[in-house]
Amino acid sequence: MDIGDSLKDPLWAAVFAAAATAGYVYVKNQMNAGEKLQLSAYAKPACLVALLVYFIVFSGSSREKLSSEPF
Repeated sequence: MDIGDSLKDPLWAAVFAAAATAGYVYVKNQMNAGEKLQLSAYAKPACLVALLVYFIVFSGSSREKLSSEPF
């Protein structure tokens, strides 16, 4: 299974987006202040982005009947 195939699945795309968002918050915090953040500082943006990505991939994965059939 290729990484491109797994990112077409809404669940795995949401998990990847959540991990990337939490990683971004962590790296950005380490670059700026270096103070220890609470778990909610990572979890809230990661969950919101994961939810957004899940619905975007879910709605984009269903194709219309006209676009899947040849002329």
